Amino acid sequence: MLVSNVSLFRTTTSKLASQLKAPFHLTSSHSAAKKSYQLKFAFGKEPLYQLDKYIEAEENGQLESLAYEKIRFARTWETDSLFMDDYVERYTRRMMIDGRKGLMYRIMNDALYEMKCIQYKKWRKLKEKQSKKKSEDDSASGVQGEEDIEVDPVVIFRRAIDNCKPQVITRKVKRGGATYNVPYPITDMESEWTAMHWINQNLKDRPKPRDKHYHEVLAREILEASMNRGQIIKIRDDTHRLAQANKAYSHYRWG
Repeated sequence: MLVSNVSLFRTTTSKLASQLKAPFHLTSSHSAAKKSYQLKFAFGKEPLYQLDKYIEAEENGQLESLAYEKIRFARTWETDSLFMDDYVERYTRRMMIDGRKGLMYRIMNDALYEMKCIQYKKWRKLKEKQSKKKSEDDSASGVQGEEDIEVDPVVIFRRAIDNCKPQVITRKVKRGGATYNVPYPITDMESEWTAMHWINQNLKDRPKPRDKHYHEVLAREILEASMNRGQIIKIRDDTHRLAQANKAYSHYRWG
C-alpha cells in the first residue's frame, strides 16, 4: 500500500512538472476572450466620447447615419471626465514600469503641477511688466501677450506630444548583404507612441549626476517641446531628415 502511494505521488509530481515546463498555449477560453476583445474594441467606428465631437457630428448631420453603424466600445482613457485626459492616461499606461501605475500617476501629477507653477510665474511677471509700462510699445517690440502664455498644463502636454509626433520613421532592411534605412509611413497611434517613447527614453538617458527629480526634468522637457524646441524636436527633425535622404530605398518595403 505504501509503495503504491509513493508511485502515485511520483507520477503526479512528474505530470505537474511537465505541465509547468510545457509552453503556454491558448485554450478555448483565451481565444474566446481575445475574439470578444477584438469585437468590442478593434472593429467599428470611433465613439463620440467628447462633447465637442458630438456637437460637430450633430451640426454636420452625421448622427442619423451613425445610428445604423457599428460603434466600438470606448477604451478606459476615452472619457469626457474633467479629471482624466486621454493623452495623460495613455502616457501613464505606456511608460509605467512593472505595473507601478500609482507611481507613474504621482510623477505625472507632480510634473503637471511643476508646469503650472512655471507658466504661472511667467504670466505674473509679464502682467506686472505690462501694468508698469501701460503703453502700446510692448506690442510693437514683440513682447508676448498674456493670452499667448498657456497656463493649463494638460493643454501644454497635448501640444508637446503633437509637436513631437513623427510623420515617417526609418527601419533597417537587409538586401543583398547590405543594410538600408528604409522610410516607413506610420499611423497616428504609432506616431503618438513614438513621441512618448522618445520623451521617456531621453529622460532616462540624461547624464549623471542627476541633481533634479524626474518630474522636474519631465516638466522642463514638455515645456520645451510645446514651444517646438528641445532635444525631442531635434530627434524628430533628424528622423525626418534621415527618411528624406533614404527615400530612394522606399521600394524595399515590399521585399
